[in-house]
Amino acid sequence: REMEARGVIEAGNCAFVLVAGGLGERLGYSGIKLSLPVDLSSNGVSFLELYVTYILELQRRALAGGSGEESKGNVKRLPLAIMTSDDTHDRTVALLRDHAFFGMDEDQVIFMKQEKVACLADGNASLAMEDPFTVQTKPHGHGDVHMLLHTMGLADKWRREGFKWVCFFQDTNAQVFHGLLPALGVSAVNDYDMNSLAVPRKAKEAIGAITRLRRPDGSSITINVEYNQLDPLLRATCNPDGDVNDPVTGHSPFPGNINQLVMKLESYCDELHRHGGVISEFVNPKYADETRTAFKKSTRLECMMQDFPKSLPTGSKVAFTMIRPVHAAYSPVKNSVSEAQAKAAGGNPQHSAASGEFDVYQANCEMLQRVGCRVDVAREKRTFHGMSYVVWPRVSWSPRFALTFEDLEEKIIAPDRVHIGCESSLYIGRDVRVDRLELPRGRLVLDAQGDEGG
Repeated sequence: REMEARGVIEAGNCAFVLVAGGLGERLGYSGIKLSLPVDLSSNGVSFLELYVTYILELQRRALAGGSGEESKGNVKRLPLAIMTSDDTHDRTVALLRDHAFFGMDEDQVIFMKQEKVACLADGNASLAMEDPFTVQTKPHGHGDVHMLLHTMGLADKWRREGFKWVCFFQDTNAQVFHGLLPALGVSAVNDYDMNSLAVPRKAKEAIGAITRLRRPDGSSITINVEYNQLDPLLRATCNPDGDVNDPVTGHSPFPGNINQLVMKLESYCDELHRHGGVISEFVNPKYADETRTAFKKSTRLECMMQDFPKSLPTGSKVAFTMIRPVHAAYSPVKNSVSEAQAKAAGGNPQHSAASGEFDVYQANCEMLQRVGCRVDVAREKRTFHGMSYVVWPRVSWSPRFALTFEDLEEKIIAPDRVHIGCESSLYIGRDVRVDRLELPRGRLVLDAQGDEGG
C-alpha cells in the first residue's frame, strides 16, 4: 500500500506506452482487442476506455498535488503512445475518434505503427511467398516499440519535458494498473533503471520467467527467459529436474514475466542513443517433422520488448516487482473458448474472456473485504462451457471512484455497514461516497452524472 501511494505520486511524471498490435483472432473475435468490453457490470466499458480513464485520473491527481481535488494552472498532460500494426492501426484510430478519445486531448495520444518483416519458408531461410510476386510478411515482435520511441523522438521529447518514467503495458489486461502503480513506487524508492512486473508462476506454465543469469566472467543479468527455454536451461545448469514447483509455495521459484515494464526515462534515453532501440532478434520455427528442415508454417525474425536489459551497461539496476495473488495484477484476455478449455484441462490458467471478467470481480471484492466490507461469495462453483468458476458478486468500478486501497477507505465511509450479496451486480462511477449499502441481490449503478468534479 505504501508503494501504491508512492506510485500515484510518481505517475504524475510518467509517460505511458500501450503495445496494441494484435487482433482478437485467437479469441475468435474479428475486431481489435482494445475494443472488447472489460466486464458486463460496467455496461461495456472497453479496455481502451479503461486505460485512458486510469491515465486521466492519474493526471487529475497530479494536477491537484495528490489531493484528488481539481487545481488550476498549467496542465501537464500525461502522454499515451500506442503501438499499432497494419492490422490494428485504422481501427484503433477510429475507436478513439468515435468516442472523442474518451476524454483525452487528441494530440495527447501518439500512434506508432509497427512495420512487418519478410517471412521465411524453410531452414535455408528461403523467402515465403504469398504468390509468385508477393513476399509474405508478419509483425516483427513487440520489441520494435523501443526503436519506434527512439526514431520518432518521443523518448527524448518526454525527457526534455521533465518526465521521469515510462510505463509499458499490454492490450487486454484490466488489472494492469493495480500492479503498475506499486511497481512504479518500488522503482522510485530503489532508483531502478528497469523494473518488470511479475506474478507467481506455475512450473512449465506458458509464460516467460524472470531469472538471474550468471555469465562465465562472474557478472550477471536479471532478465526474462521464455518458458520453452527455461526447463532445458535449468536441466543443463543447476537443476536436473528442470522447472518444478516449490513444495511450500506451490509455484516455480522463477516468477512469471507479464510484460508490464517501468523504465527510468534518463537511463532509457541514454541506452536508446547507444543502440537506436534495436533489440536482438531470434527465430522460433515450428518444424514439420524430425528432419528439422521444413516448417509447419512460415516464420520470421522477431524481437521482444522484455529483452531490453541485454544491452544495458554493467551496473544498471534491473529488477522485478512481484504482485500476489496473480489475479490482482494479471488476467489477460487472449484465448478462445476451445483454447481456454485445453489450458484448463492441463491445469493452466485459461486467459479467456470469462476468466478475465471473473478475476476483475474477485479482485474488487477482495479489496472491499480487506477494507472491512461484508461481501458474500457463492459456495459452489458454476460451470460455463465446461469450465468451473467461483462466482463472486459482479462488482466493478471506475478509476475515478478508486485507484488504491487508500481511496477505498476514503470513499467507503462506514465499511461495516456495507453488505453485498453473492447474486448482486454493482458498478460505481465517479464522485461517489458510500455511507451505507445493503445489496443482497439485483443490480445497482452508483454514478454522479454532473459536470467534471461535481
